Amino acid sequence: MNPNENLMQKSIYTLFALENGELKSNEKLDLLDFMIAEYYAKWAYCSKVHPGEFSDIWFYQKIYRGLDYEKEYLNTWYWKYIQELAYEEYGKKCDKCGSESNIEVHHRNYKHLGNEYIFLEDLQILCRNCHEKVHKENQK
Repeated sequence: MNPNENLMQKSIYTLFALENGELKSNEKLDLLDFMIAEYYAKWAYCSKVHPGEFSDIWFYQKIYRGLDYEKEYLNTWYWKYIQELAYEEYGKKCDKCGSESNIEVHHRNYKHLGNEYIFLEDLQILCRNCHEKVHKENQK
C-alpha cells in the first residue's frame, strides 16, 4: 500500500468534487489550501528551499494541523522536508543511544505542529527502538 494513498485520494476527490460542485465553500478552501501547501512543500523539498521563504507560518499550521497525524501528516511532503531540516541541524544519530541505524524524527511536543521549520528544537533524532520507548514512557 502506498503511504501517500490517503493524500492522493484526498487530492483526486477534491478535483472531482470541485468539478461536480459537491463541496461546500469552506470544504473547497480547506482542500485547495492543502493541495497548494503540499505542492509548495514538495517543491521546497526537491529544491532545498526553506519553507519559510514562500509563506507565513500560520498557513502551514492551519493546513497541517487538520490532518490525521499518523495516516496523513507523517506522509506529507512537508513532513519529509522537516525531517531533512532536522537531520541537517542535529545529524543522523540517535540522541539517546548514539545508534546511526533506523533513525527517525520525534516530536517532543505537538505545540508547533505545522511550524516545525521555525521550532526545530521541538524535534529530536531517535533510533526506532528509543523512539518506541519514549512513546511508551509518555503513555504512562
